[in-house]
Amino acid sequence: MFIGEFVCFGLLGIKRLIYRDKTTTVAADAVPLSPGMKKAEEKKKLTKINPLLLAIPATCDFMGSSLMFVALTMVPAAVYQMMRGIIVVITALLAVIFLKRK
Repeated sequence: MFIGEFVCFGLLGIKRLIYRDKTTTVAADAVPLSPGMKKAEEKKKLTKINPLLLAIPATCDFMGSSLMFVALTMVPAAVYQMMRGIIVVITALLAVIFLKRK
């Protein structure tokens, strides 16, 4: 998963290099916008988000995965698999309770 995130950062950098306009100094103006980005700007949604904000959920995922792998060394594999599977149920329950979603 982390490799995939870094690949996305690399592809973004390559896209900016390819679509950079040689006559202007600002590369952001030269990058063509996707249809979703155009709609977001029309509705005045926040579009300039700091990519380092990905570090917060990535750190949480890394810590959770590390703790689960440590737990795997201390419990039987069947218990580990059941605990791993219950994550989906807990997430669904919390979404219903806090986000009021079904």
